[in-house]
Amino acid sequence: MGIEADLNAFRDLALEEQTKITSYLDKYGHFTNVYHNLDPILNEIVGDNNVVVTGEVYFPEINSRGQYQDYNRLPPRGMLSGKNFGVRVGSRGDIEPLLRTENEQLIIGYWVGLLAVNTTTALEQGRSEFYAFAPVENSQLHVPELIVPEADILPDPDDRIAVYIDEAVLNDPKDFNQLISIFDRLSNRTELEIDYYLNYLNFILPLYEYSAKITSTSFIHADEDTYIDIIEPGSSFFSDQLLPSIFEYVEDIGLLCISIDTISINEQRERYYIPLNSITKLSLTRHA
Repeated sequence: MGIEADLNAFRDLALEEQTKITSYLDKYGHFTNVYHNLDPILNEIVGDNNVVVTGEVYFPEINSRGQYQDYNRLPPRGMLSGKNFGVRVGSRGDIEPLLRTENEQLIIGYWVGLLAVNTTTALEQGRSEFYAFAPVENSQLHVPELIVPEADILPDPDDRIAVYIDEAVLNDPKDFNQLISIFDRLSNRTELEIDYYLNYLNFILPLYEYSAKITSTSFIHADEDTYIDIIEPGSSFFSDQLLPSIFEYVEDIGLLCISIDTISINEQRERYYIPLNSITKLSLTRHA
């Protein structure tokens, strides 16, 4: 079976295990059977590859005392990438992994490690860890490195638009001006056609596998349906290590962009867009 079929089969198994949580508690006083039955299977499917979760996804923070806090939900159509840490049982009421209550529905979720931050003050050293908890009933787990697309969803070898995309991004240095021109010409096509070539672009150049050093005259914050450029005219944005997500064609601003998910000072996950036509310098480094 392909990776998608394996993960679908695992999801069915996890949902079956979810129906048994109450009986495990009644019989044993705990639900560790869930981990014993599911974690080894998921680890075998995923291996050491990075995973991506989409759908209903929450990202609680674990502080230096091991306590869960700040259960923020990922915006619709968002995604989070990280390391597989198996599954966790959480309360539907609190969306807090490992929480047990008698009056709340207990659910199984994928448990994905996002990042860890070490802090040092004059009084103490601390460490905060960030995870994603994605209930299997309403979310999906993906392993991009293992996905082999079906031949019929890829452009034909003589598809001129696909050839131009290949020429723009598969050579070094990458020609992002050509990429901008391609999607400018596609702007009057149907949304389905734009998505078709956008998916192909993200397939041949998966940005989540890279870190980026970037200078740009625009850095757009997305808040639901509102887009605000936080860079003042005549100024520029610079970062020597951004972690891009994917290429997106943002219809509301009519531009091909690089999307970036960040965690703000108050641990809220934020979505930003950098239009390709605003980038003055860009270099990509593939993760080791």
